Amino acid sequence: MSFIPKHALVTVSIIAVCGIAYLGQGASQHLVTKWGLLFGPFVAAGEWWRVVTNAFMHGGVVHLLVNMGMLFVFGQQLEQAVGGLRFLLIYAGSLAAASLAVVMFAPQFQTLGASGAVIGVVVAYAIVLMIYGRDGRHQSLLMMIGLNLALPLLVPAISFWGHLGGAIGGLLMISVLLVLPQQIRKRQIAAGSVYTAERHPIAKQSLIAGLILVIALLVGSVAAA
Repeated sequence: MSFIPKHALVTVSIIAVCGIAYLGQGASQHLVTKWGLLFGPFVAAGEWWRVVTNAFMHGGVVHLLVNMGMLFVFGQQLEQAVGGLRFLLIYAGSLAAASLAVVMFAPQFQTLGASGAVIGVVVAYAIVLMIYGRDGRHQSLLMMIGLNLALPLLVPAISFWGHLGGAIGGLLMISVLLVLPQQIRKRQIAAGSVYTAERHPIAKQSLIAGLILVIALLVGSVAAA
């Protein structure tokens, strides 16, 4: 019997990397934390990797468990809905957008944690439910997203810009990878051009567009520092 949910290999892999990184933070007496957290001036000085590594660091076991718990619950569902590669792009794009927002609007704020990327996943999953769901579950997810965006206003130690950037990143990525291709496909079908999802070039094109968007967000976060 496998403990890994079916079709959730990427989700579980991200959780495992975050767990290993947290152990490394403790084992190194937080030298890994200092090396990997996001801080605008350090990125501007050439330490570009921080726009990625910050999302795998956490400020404590509660911080880690909350983020990984949300990722486990919603990540595996989104991954099953859109596939592993699209899910990975959504997560990476949300991560990059969160870093970009922090570097642009709060460069002096030392940031770490997967919260931005996880919120992006929740936003993307809410959009999927809005398009395909019939049980209204997206409404509760939208409330959760709103609370996560409001929480940093009450708790200054939490990065508002990281949360907001991640949410916007999730929205952008699911739009490029799913919403826009679906709209294009519907128009082509209405015009009499019918293809299967596997044969339709828009499926492959959306993946390329998603990858380009992730790269653009990452490069932008470094350039904006």
